[in-house]
Amino acid sequence: MFTSDQIHRIGRFLIRLSLAAVLMMFAFLSLLAGGFVGDTVATLIPGLLAIGLILIGDSRLPWAAIPVAAVSLLTTLFTGSLDVPPTPAMWLAESGALLILTLWTIRLWSARLGRTAVGLLIAALLLLPLRLGVTSSLAGMLFSEIVIMFGLAVAVVWGLYLRSIDVRRQRALANVQRSERIELARDLHDFVAHHVTGIVVQAQAAQYIPATDHAKVTESFAAIEKAGVEALASMRRLVGILRDDDAGGGSRPLGDLDQLRTLVERFNVGEVYASLYLSPEFSAATTPPEISATLYRVAQEALTNIRKHSHHVATVSVVVSGGADSVEIAIRDDGQPGGHRSRLASLGGGYGLAGLSERLTALGGSLTAGPRPEGGWEVIGRVPTTGPDGRWESAAGIRRRPPKTMEST
Repeated sequence: MFTSDQIHRIGRFLIRLSLAAVLMMFAFLSLLAGGFVGDTVATLIPGLLAIGLILIGDSRLPWAAIPVAAVSLLTTLFTGSLDVPPTPAMWLAESGALLILTLWTIRLWSARLGRTAVGLLIAALLLLPLRLGVTSSLAGMLFSEIVIMFGLAVAVVWGLYLRSIDVRRQRALANVQRSERIELARDLHDFVAHHVTGIVVQAQAAQYIPATDHAKVTESFAAIEKAGVEALASMRRLVGILRDDDAGGGSRPLGDLDQLRTLVERFNVGEVYASLYLSPEFSAATTPPEISATLYRVAQEALTNIRKHSHHVATVSVVVSGGADSVEIAIRDDGQPGGHRSRLASLGGGYGLAGLSERLTALGGSLTAGPRPEGGWEVIGRVPTTGPDGRWESAAGIRRRPPKTMEST
């Protein structure tokens, strides 16, 4: 079986072959009318070159069209010294081939030498009627010029239309790449902010370790070093993708459920105990990347906010549950209200949850955040699963409470 790309290439070659065959038929008829003599064959050279370029395709344009147009102009210039019957049929194949090359070259107007090639091709076409010579009537030359100009107008308009399609496609691709880069920049902020927040929290905790407890001091510095290395690795990976002109959605370093486990494990710092519960039906291998990446981002932002804003947190629970129509992630802590405003909180922010809310809404889900009646804070994100038709479905609207059993990671 042929792929769609192979079918497209074969179709384009068959079209070029058909055009070249029709033009070669005109050239052969012209050769029969003028006779197999040297001068007649000489006038067919520009047309044969143009037909050969059509058969090769537009991959050699626009630079290959320049010598073809130059040969046509030289043939027109010296046609008066050739013993050739002054009939338009002699350059019918040549004019058709030059019109096709003009159409293709206008499409490549912005390419290097594109404007030069277009100018030479148009000049060669407009001067073709001069080959009729002084022996032809003025009316015949004028009629031939009108026919050439009509064909040239059609070629120019068609070429400009194809060029506009190419420009729109390029702009659409550029917009997609720009949107992806903006999203990657947001990811860069979230990744680095998460790791740097952990470094600051661990450094603050290290200040209260007695100087004589060398084991605790060594453990604290090791945790700070690990968080710093992870921050540099995340930043280097994302910046590398931003520098790549061909970066797309497929190359984006999305988080998955295995990374979610690691994320929760790293949150166990000092007296804070973090746990993760995953419903049995969810795994890194079976969960769609759109869902697992969104769950990871919600957990990352929520845990970062706990470090920044919560006070006296002892336990943090991350629960991933759901059913056939939606997946829910809930991050809850037992922090107490009040307390002084930390230096991390004073740095500002507040855009992470807003961005995540927009992301989940775009997927048909929702994000809620607020205080718990029993104390602490909770963030709940809900993502709809894919339906039978493969498209995103809206969540059923039923809030599933997470199971009470917790599994430590």
